[in-house]
Amino acid sequence: FLLTILSTDNNQNLYLLSIVICLLPLVIISSVEDFFHNIRPIFRLISIFFSALLLITYTDITLPTLELPIIKLLFQFEYIKYLFFILCLASLANGMNIIDGANGLLGFTTICQIFSIIFLASTVNDISVLNLCYVFLIPLIIFMLFNYPFGSIFAGDTGAYFFGFFIGFIIILFFGKHPTISSWNAVLILFYPIFEVIFSFFRKIYFKKSPFKPDPNHLHLKLFFYLEQKFKSKKIANNTTTMVLSFLWALPVLMLPFVYQNTYIIFFAISFLIVLYISFYLCIPKTRI
Repeated sequence: FLLTILSTDNNQNLYLLSIVICLLPLVIISSVEDFFHNIRPIFRLISIFFSALLLITYTDITLPTLELPIIKLLFQFEYIKYLFFILCLASLANGMNIIDGANGLLGFTTICQIFSIIFLASTVNDISVLNLCYVFLIPLIIFMLFNYPFGSIFAGDTGAYFFGFFIGFIIILFFGKHPTISSWNAVLILFYPIFEVIFSFFRKIYFKKSPFKPDPNHLHLKLFFYLEQKFKSKKIANNTTTMVLSFLWALPVLMLPFVYQNTYIIFFAISFLIVLYISFYLCIPKTRI
């Protein structure tokens, strides 16, 4: 609601209010979890998918296409196209919640994603998307002033899910409006939270654990436990974790101006980040079971 107050454009307000309305089921469930920590993961997952369903079907936006022949073929069936983007939104929201484990990590990641969208929107002079990004940046920067490095306030599950859904909505809105810009740029922009979900899912299956239950072996947690043991200070380890992982949240926005016009170079950039992520993960000594 603060975003709608900051915005003076009726179309923007319509989009912002649509996001708020669609997220109500998730906000209710995640708020209860933030306060009482008694919501089963399956119920949170259901609320995530339900809000994603509402956001994709309720808002009047054009869904993008991906430059893969098999995807284009499948997208001829509307229900598959809608299902794909619902899954993408839910995965992004879940990924943003996963990485919200160190002061500033979620906030810096979101800021870099916003600046990436601002860059792309500037290249095509998309004023409406630019204004949405600028309006969202104001409360986000205010949040970061208190979140990093002192940790005076936190996003919680509700905030993390909201960040994920808002970023996802803008990405879908932008690439739906501008099909000439490779939609693989979206994969680069959202690489960290999306790959965190994918990597964690298959990692848990490999070690015969439930992929739907949290564990202490996510990249940022593994790094935090290692730094905590090294520095003997949770506060220093917490803040250092965010800075060390800057290669994940800062590299995409730094790469984007050099790669966004060529799909093959985007593939190379994404592949480079995948190798970097996995290599770094494997190099961190395991300090907890």
